[in-house]
Amino acid sequence: MNSETRDKIVQMDLSLVAPICYLTETFNALLRGCFRILCRYPRACLSLTGLLYLTGLVLINVPGLEFSIATAFLTLTAPIAMPLGFVLAYMGVGAILLALFARNPATRLPFAALLELLLLGPMLITALSDTRLMLLVGDNGSFVILVAHLCLMPWLFLRYQGWFMRHARWSTPAVLVLVSLIGFESQSGFTTTRISPEYFSLSDCRWERPINGVGVKGKAVQSCDVQLHHEGQEYHFRDVVMPSGRVSYLEVRHALVDHFQLR
Repeated sequence: MNSETRDKIVQMDLSLVAPICYLTETFNALLRGCFRILCRYPRACLSLTGLLYLTGLVLINVPGLEFSIATAFLTLTAPIAMPLGFVLAYMGVGAILLALFARNPATRLPFAALLELLLLGPMLITALSDTRLMLLVGDNGSFVILVAHLCLMPWLFLRYQGWFMRHARWSTPAVLVLVSLIGFESQSGFTTTRISPEYFSLSDCRWERPINGVGVKGKAVQSCDVQLHHEGQEYHFRDVVMPSGRVSYLEVRHALVDHFQLR
């Protein structure tokens, strides 16, 4: 990082609009107070932390309590996971607040771009994963689209940075529209259509156990390829998630685009 870049970061206006700034200033004051207590009484704080950690280790090994594997894993890794999780959460919430409520539009824009790149873009791709185009390419195609998004968006922002900066005041409305679009495409729709099993067939069914963020395997999920014959058209959808129990129909949720789910 050169000196010019460091100067820009230091000089960036990170102030927020009222009343959000009052809430963040109060929280930061409380956080500074906690750090002052930690620095003033380090032995007492470390002793209390160690006692709580040992208590957690004892509790997860009591047979009658039956803690889950995920809880036990989080307890064992608490000395690293909790500070790291707090730092990441603080940075994440701060970036979201700056993307939405920064006083200076030139500050809102890069944080809004970062929010779109790391969170909103992948969420939109996930929300569209059960649409006709995404089901044609399957899970591998969705992964390729996600990687292409992560590579293409930074290039677009850097390539047309001047144009984006001239329209920086529209970054917050754009983020809100994108959030609304994700929410609508994920769960809502104008109408729904039920297609009976006589119009589609299932093939190449397989079971998979998704792994969550801490490496713990979740409940097994079955997915199948669907061959659909409807209204004179033929479609082949890949990796459609199966419901628990018997398949009754294929639901088409008509939002801005059509979403296909087995029910």
